[in-house]
Amino acid sequence: MITKKTTLILGAGASSHLGYPLGSGLLNNLCSIRTKQRYPQLPDLWSKEDVDELLMSLSRSGHYSIDAFLEFSDNRDLGKYLIARQLKEHENIDRLFPPNVSGWYQTLFSSLISDRGPNIERNNVSIITFNYDRSLEAYLDNVLQNRFNLSPEESWGHVSGIPIVHVHGMLGEYPVTKYEDSSDIDVLLDISKQIKIIHEIEDNESGFCNSEFEKANSLLGESERIVFLGFGFHEDNVRRFNFFSPETLSTREVFATSSGITGYEYNQTLDRLESYGLKEALGPHHGQPCDGIFRYNLTL
Repeated sequence: MITKKTTLILGAGASSHLGYPLGSGLLNNLCSIRTKQRYPQLPDLWSKEDVDELLMSLSRSGHYSIDAFLEFSDNRDLGKYLIARQLKEHENIDRLFPPNVSGWYQTLFSSLISDRGPNIERNNVSIITFNYDRSLEAYLDNVLQNRFNLSPEESWGHVSGIPIVHVHGMLGEYPVTKYEDSSDIDVLLDISKQIKIIHEIEDNESGFCNSEFEKANSLLGESERIVFLGFGFHEDNVRRFNFFSPETLSTREVFATSSGITGYEYNQTLDRLESYGLKEALGPHHGQPCDGIFRYNLTL
């Protein structure tokens, strides 16, 4: 059981062990639709020519991610539809379990579970995610069903007791929208309207850019320990929590992964975040993947 009040903050790297692409990988996958002439079925809103024009411009824009590209695009809705379609193709429930690698999901579940039953909601843990995918919800839901022979309704009753906040939206509400790799056009269109790229989320006078960031702020305020997993530390994302400062972090444990970047890049990130108190709080965890941080740096 997790007794210390802990909040996990998930970035794209937190689900990369399942094959979900990072920013540049997603961009490359989308651009290959045009080069390989594998166009998806589309709503009546758009044509194959619209897709071709968007993806050609994306491939030649010099951006590292489609989110950055769509900030200046006149066809943002089509871009989000293509994102939703691409990510939905990765929703394969078998991919979450052996013989595939469950990664840190299994480590988390092992910390949540007790010999007394499936009541994982009794743990002092909350999750804030910038990812659209619902793989963590699907993993916890399915493993409870099979460990304790629960019905889907029973298992989800336990999982839903853990606060999981998708600050940028998600690929449909789980489990109402099934975790599966196929969806009809209308479902995909509806899903695409539920996701928000970073530049669509604007600051406002209330202090929070949406209700999800306000919930996240509340969870962080209650936390004794904060763990960043696969998080890129985009400054807008850090700022919009309205939480991080040297004062708020001085009494909390803070950990972060940084696998996939060089030591120089990591140090640059820390320097950029110094005013938020993160440079001093994070410490040198460079090189650890998500599962590694639980093996070498902290015990839940």
